[in-house]
Amino acid sequence: MTKTTIEWCDEVWNPVTGCQKVSAGCKNCYAERIASRFWGARKFTDMMIHPERLDDPLHWKKPRRVFVNSMSDLFHPAVPDEFIDRVGQTISRCKVPHTFIVLTKRSGRMREYFTDRGNFAKNVFLGVSVEDNNQLWRVVDLLQTPAAVRFVSVEPMLEAIDLREPLSGYPVQTSSGMTISREMALDAGEPSWEGMTWGDDEWEPTMPALDWVICGCESGPGARPFEMDWARDLRDQCVSANVPFFFKQGRVNGDIVKMPELDGQTWAQYPEIRHA
Repeated sequence: MTKTTIEWCDEVWNPVTGCQKVSAGCKNCYAERIASRFWGARKFTDMMIHPERLDDPLHWKKPRRVFVNSMSDLFHPAVPDEFIDRVGQTISRCKVPHTFIVLTKRSGRMREYFTDRGNFAKNVFLGVSVEDNNQLWRVVDLLQTPAAVRFVSVEPMLEAIDLREPLSGYPVQTSSGMTISREMALDAGEPSWEGMTWGDDEWEPTMPALDWVICGCESGPGARPFEMDWARDLRDQCVSANVPFFFKQGRVNGDIVKMPELDGQTWAQYPEIRHA
């Protein structure tokens, strides 16, 4: 059992460690800083699979919110499908009703994996990291992934983020059959969306909506700018859509503050577990 200071979970479980940077949010990676302090000669970019840790959750006697792979990404291409299968088998074997929270930046692989297999269990939250509007395409992958609970972690929050459409469901379907937001496709400029055509102007939501949003500023050496109004606007989007919002940390008068107030209130909401 590994205690953690991450505000939205109780424990971390790392059957995989190590990672490589894939987008702007990785620049000042906290996991890399931890690795540099405690891993000795091993580099953070050296991926390692830990079969010996697979059974750890089976020994936890009280229900926990468990962050799966705080020190890596379960859907990193170096992690074999067969090992991800074993992670899911452990989750399914747990007799204590833990909540397992899986967060990835490799949303495409996650979507493909679960489309083939279905989600591990109804007590698994699947989420993607979205640090800026250039990464909103990950939300599209997430909402096409079978899951009981789908969430977005806007950490580190590098700019104001518009999640209004994924909070309420996407209203556009392309001629190829992919469901997506017109604004998201055009704004993100993801190459795989080039050449698609759009249908009529009358649309109905055809993808599920998000179930939870986390946000927080960057901390540590080289932390980039953050504005409380960005978090406030995202909070308002969630409130309007009746989606739980968790504000992990912000910058107040130049100082990093854990669980800061927004307009006189702290925001530490969680979604209810439901069937996919």
